[in-house]
Amino acid sequence: MSARRGFTLIEVMSSIAIALFVVGIAYTAFQQCRKLIVRTQARLDMHYRSRFLFERLRADCTSATPNCAMFVQTTARSGSVPGSIALVFGRSVVDDDNWEWGRQSSGKVSTIRWAQWRWDGPAATLRSGFSSEVREYTLSSLAAPWRETIENKLDYRDNVFNVVPQPRRTLSTTAPWSTLDSNGWGSPHADDYGDGTDLQLQTRPAAQGIIDCALQVVLGDGQALTFDDSAATVQVFRGVYQDGRIDSTLATSEPAVRPRLVRLRYTMRDERTGLEQDFSFSFDLPALMPPPGP
Repeated sequence: MSARRGFTLIEVMSSIAIALFVVGIAYTAFQQCRKLIVRTQARLDMHYRSRFLFERLRADCTSATPNCAMFVQTTARSGSVPGSIALVFGRSVVDDDNWEWGRQSSGKVSTIRWAQWRWDGPAATLRSGFSSEVREYTLSSLAAPWRETIENKLDYRDNVFNVVPQPRRTLSTTAPWSTLDSNGWGSPHADDYGDGTDLQLQTRPAAQGIIDCALQVVLGDGQALTFDDSAATVQVFRGVYQDGRIDSTLATSEPAVRPRLVRLRYTMRDERTGLEQDFSFSFDLPALMPPPGP
């Protein structure tokens, strides 16, 4: 009767080595497949977020009114720390039906609200927002010196004040934010501030991971102005009158200096994968026809 024969040590070790080799190949393939899925999902996510930004900015730009001033302000990059870019313009409002006229019978609602799109380079964030329809506060306590400077030196304590956005055709060419803040009442109340401060408070993050950004404004005469964080600049564009004038004189060439197109280019980075993707969009701006010649 023959003896029962088993596996030798060499055979067992060879089998284990082959099994480990097969498992290693399978694991590597699984990791590569998983990495590809994650990268694809990251790219889809960036495209989705960019589509959201496109729709938001398109809605704001198509609602921009040529009667209000517009300005671009940039801050310069400091070494490896990026700067910032802000685009501010007047935006027509057609959805202000939620104003409670019964509660504020003496209030008024402006049909113009100031909008802002700002790239915050150090935070790698693109922010957007627009000013409030109306700001309300009650002067429950006032300093005597401020009371005495009001008309007839009346005491306005316990009175309700409203601040509505103020349309402006002109802004300071060096400090446009100060001009936007000029419509406050001037009281010491904490909620008494102008459109500029309100717009900054209402601006919220719209997208994160924006590591680079540039803005180009194309004027009616075809001139293209590019803004980035290479230098600190302020560029103000005046609003026009309903008949196409940009000042008190009827100048046929003045509407050409109004922006007609905005181009936005930015680089978005996905923090999970480190992927970077460039995006660029163009938006038409409403404009009036030039006035007829003499």
